Amino acid sequence: MSGAGGGQWPAGLTPEQRRRRARIAAHVSWANTADRAARTAAGTRAMCSIGAQSFTFMTFLQ
Repeated sequence: MSGAGGGQWPAGLTPEQRRRRARIAAHVSWANTADRAARTAAGTRAMCSIGAQSFTFMTFLQ
């Protein structure tokens, strides 16, 4: 089975092991991000654009 980025997941990993590896990879990726503001800019713009509406976190979840 191919993982993200074309890598191979070792056969026989449990769902918990895959979750742990994915979480570690996400943390490593974020730690290696030189410009975090640039990386999150698109999401920030999107949230700001809907922020003009009466937006609450609970509205987002529904």
